[in-house]
Amino acid sequence: SQFRLMAAKGNTIEIQDSVYSNRRKIDVVFNGSYGEMEKGEGTIRFTGKYTESVLQELKDGCNVTAEEIVASRTSEFASEIKLMGGRLELTDEACLKGVGFNAAAGSGAVLSLQNATFENKFINESYLQTGIVTFNSGTTLEVAGINNTLTAQTLNMEDNSIMKFMLSEDAATSSMLTLDVAGGLTKDVFDNIIIELSGVRTVGEGTYHLLSLSDSCSYIPDIDWDEAKITLAGVTDASLLWSGNDLMVIIVPEPATATLSLLALSMLSARRRRK
Repeated sequence: SQFRLMAAKGNTIEIQDSVYSNRRKIDVVFNGSYGEMEKGEGTIRFTGKYTESVLQELKDGCNVTAEEIVASRTSEFASEIKLMGGRLELTDEACLKGVGFNAAAGSGAVLSLQNATFENKFINESYLQTGIVTFNSGTTLEVAGINNTLTAQTLNMEDNSIMKFMLSEDAATSSMLTLDVAGGLTKDVFDNIIIELSGVRTVGEGTYHLLSLSDSCSYIPDIDWDEAKITLAGVTDASLLWSGNDLMVIIVPEPATATLSLLALSMLSARRRRK
């Protein structure tokens, strides 16, 4: 049995309601044809954006419960989810549950969390061990917005895979991502981090909250950030630091931004003096 969705380049398949399968041996494949002869380069999107309004319409004005909203935003598979190319986006409080995830090596595949949850259940049986999330070479875990959660037994970020944070001002007050990795983290998880600006082209100087590790995370590595590959876009200086179980980034704006800000302040001061 199979559950396959494939979107052509520039196209999007959007799932606005829950999808559920409890069959262990079903193939769940996004952007891959049967036999993987073809790979889609488009977007598969699970979204909770319209859930409440649609439920309200279906119930003909009757009150919609919080439990109903959560259930309609949640899709669940009892199999590993494979992303063969393109983008898999979870947005607007959508929740996708599986028993593992694999982004195909060299595919350029991107898993994007945008105020959403991705849970991978751990099953330890004689013939099956699950909960493994793997980003192979050339693939990306992209995080935007805040209050995203990724749950797994094991998180593998292989060589030349990327953890990318689309930084916005919201991260000044809330964590962008919570990692709930019961088996602990290896040092290479944070080997290749990209921090880009989302939306507006600048963020103010200050401290931003990239991710939190849950209390269930059994091992946190001692990271030497000088060895990690950190790419910045829109800023010239930043430093990463652990604070308890939290990873923070301290941002310094580009000189041009700072110069423009000082120029604007000096012009405002001059106008006030003339008045």
